Amino acid sequence: MNDKTDGSVQEIMQWNDEKFSVRVESIDRQHKQIFHLVNDLYQALMNNKTHAEKSVILNELVDHTVKHFSHEENCFKQFGYARCNEHTAQHCDLVVRVSEFKKAFDSGKADISQELIYFLRDWLHSHIGDSDKAFTPYMLQNGIK
Repeated sequence: MNDKTDGSVQEIMQWNDEKFSVRVESIDRQHKQIFHLVNDLYQALMNNKTHAEKSVILNELVDHTVKHFSHEENCFKQFGYARCNEHTAQHCDLVVRVSEFKKAFDSGKADISQELIYFLRDWLHSHIGDSDKAFTPYMLQNGIK
């Protein structure tokens, strides 16, 4: 359990520049917002917030993530990033999984769980730490900051 002694719940995701920064300000800012929203969702789960309260956070997380993926993909296309299709496929896979979950959540057939939070955390750690960091030299070389 990740409870603090004061009764509040710790963050499940903590930003670390060395691990996660892609050195592109707009993308790092968006990644930090996604971390924040996953933490908000975790807090809502651990504090037994209502379905409606969790729904607001989940909707914001989904919307922000889709916009973020679009921003990255536009950067890739603009400068002809060689691994654009592979990277975009990773984004699509996550969007499909999250969309299916969101549909089940909205219909009351699923709820936010630690399993979902850990999945999001692990996927983001892996994707940002590997796939996103792989494009850092390419983005910097093309003047994207």
